[in-house]
Amino acid sequence: MAKARVLCIEIGYLTTKICEIDYKIKNPKIYQCIEIDTPDGIVSDGYLMRDRLEDLKEQILAKLAEKEIKTKKVIFSIYSSKIITREVTLPAVKLKQVANVIDANLSEYFPMELEEYVVTHTILHTYDKEDENAGRHRALVVAAEKDLLRNYEILAELCGWTLENIDYMGNAIQQAVKPMVGNEAELFVKIEPENAIVTIMKDGTLALQRSVHYGIGRPIMGKEDLADAMELIVGTMLRIIDFYAAQAEGNYVSAINVIGTYSEYAEVLSTIQEKTGIRTQYIPNVQGFGLTLTVTDDVWISAYIGCIGASIAPLGMMNIQPKGKMDVDYFTSSILMIVLVIVASVAIVVTSLLPYQAQLLEEAKLKQQEQIYLEAKTLYEEYAAALKLYEHVDYGKRSTEHANDALLVFLAELEEKLPTEASLESFLSDDLQCVMNVSVADKETAAGVIKTLREFDSIMSVSVNSVVEDESESGAKVVNFTVTCLYYPVTLEAPVSADLITDDTTAEVTQ
Repeated sequence: MAKARVLCIEIGYLTTKICEIDYKIKNPKIYQCIEIDTPDGIVSDGYLMRDRLEDLKEQILAKLAEKEIKTKKVIFSIYSSKIITREVTLPAVKLKQVANVIDANLSEYFPMELEEYVVTHTILHTYDKEDENAGRHRALVVAAEKDLLRNYEILAELCGWTLENIDYMGNAIQQAVKPMVGNEAELFVKIEPENAIVTIMKDGTLALQRSVHYGIGRPIMGKEDLADAMELIVGTMLRIIDFYAAQAEGNYVSAINVIGTYSEYAEVLSTIQEKTGIRTQYIPNVQGFGLTLTVTDDVWISAYIGCIGASIAPLGMMNIQPKGKMDVDYFTSSILMIVLVIVASVAIVVTSLLPYQAQLLEEAKLKQQEQIYLEAKTLYEEYAAALKLYEHVDYGKRSTEHANDALLVFLAELEEKLPTEASLESFLSDDLQCVMNVSVADKETAAGVIKTLREFDSIMSVSVNSVVEDESESGAKVVNFTVTCLYYPVTLEAPVSADLITDDTTAEVTQ
């Protein structure tokens, strides 16, 4: 197969990244990685301003000419908070039938009007024969507004490019990093001026992915903005790590990898490692890709993963069809459609007589069954009334519960599992959480205590507020740290089975 090069482009708030790279082949190479300043005000939350596309076109084409890049095929890798994603589990059907299953259930995945959306999907994992879900598929379904995609298509036309594909950034990230992950789960966080994408991968498969929106309307522009964003990012990461660990025993994150625009900032890596207690690093290269001599040593490959991943298996979020696939003989098609309508009409008339007779017989049979099941209707009404009474009594009982009713259970677990070398200096609790100040001898012991707390059955999550080295009254070094432990929330929903079923519903049940 002949090598085909493409330009993979990520248009960000501050910079636009471009990679010239092999497309959909084994052992691909990266030929160029370049970056230009994005014109001010041209992009917001992934949307391009149409009246500014000429400015962006001129800057991109000028840079490509400077680097003597002549590739005309392009893939855009885009992210927006308006792109909606759903992870779904599909039945054990053949891969060619997956699209039909998704189309049939779109109203469940996205309870809204989808006329102005492009919907696509990718298979994340197919369960093997040994699994209880053998043959079923985990899929990521993505819906993107056509207005979001349209200006990327216009930009491609202005630049004289052939638009090969448009990819969702979340898919591009997991495609790029999956060869790097073995049987231990690793977390990847792509930090950009407007948002961050947190991805957990294990065994080369996407386990969990979430987004953090902190800079829409006020992107990161300096160290103070970055510090504010990091507080939100780290908090979200801790919640995601705890949620992943709660899904199954043995789910833990062994390493955190920082990618994206801010991956080269040392304070970003140190902040994440300090707050999470998990080994944190940046990615110097991308496995599975070769670098040519035209990729200079000063290129920060980690910042280009969103572009690189789009060349592997893009989702295909396109409004328009590729060129060469739109040529249709409308006259011939019209004649064929008329013939098909006539044939179908005749077939309907001929075949409708036999089903009509069958329906008459079925109607008589159903009327007999209705008489038989009248007694069942009475029993069901009595059952529904008893269920309604039970739910109201149960609701009254649960309305007296509080989240810290389990405080004694937590304290018992704390007494059982807290190491003897740890000293509890203070303890405050309310209905939602408790805050504890703990003193230990060193940071290794502190990390072990924090890990033990995160394995408690009686609390939902643990976050570390501060870790401080100090000296005791005797002059010995000690480490004081403060943690916040969230109780499991008490959820209370009013009873829903308030009324008995109607006669029509009973008839449907009995039939």
